Amino acid sequence: MTSEQKRGYAVGYGRPPRATQFQKGQSGNAKGRPKGSKSFIALCVEELNERILVKENGDRKSITKRKAAVKQLVNKAMSGDFRCLKLLAQELKTFEDENASESANHAQGVASARERVIEKLERLRKRTAESDHLMKNGP
Repeated sequence: MTSEQKRGYAVGYGRPPRATQFQKGQSGNAKGRPKGSKSFIALCVEELNERILVKENGDRKSITKRKAAVKQLVNKAMSGDFRCLKLLAQELKTFEDENASESANHAQGVASARERVIEKLERLRKRTAESDHLMKNGP
C-alpha cells in the first residue's frame, strides 16, 4: 500500500498522485500567452481607432483611421475604381440585410410583447369580473 492510499486519497481517473499535481501558485502552462498581450483583432481595432490629421477642403481635421479608410474607399469607388465599388456595394448590402433582420426581430418582439400585455389584461378583466360577481351575489 502506498502512503497516499493509507491517508485516504484514492489515486485513479481524474485524481493524479499528489506528487505530480501542480504546486500552489504554479501554472500548468508556464510559457503560455504572457499577461497583457492582445489578440490580432484587438490590435486592429486599437489601430483603427487612432486619430490622424487630414486636410479636407483646406481645413485640418482630426479623424480616426477607420473613417479615413472609409472615405478613401468611397472616393475611389466614385472615381470609377471597379474593385472598390464592388466592395462598397457588398458591404452596404450586408449592412442593409443585418438591419432588415434586426428590424424584423424588433417588430416581432414588439408584437409578442403586445400580445402578452393583451393576455394579462384579459386575465385581469376576468378576475375583476369574478370578484365583482362574488361581491354582488356573495360566496
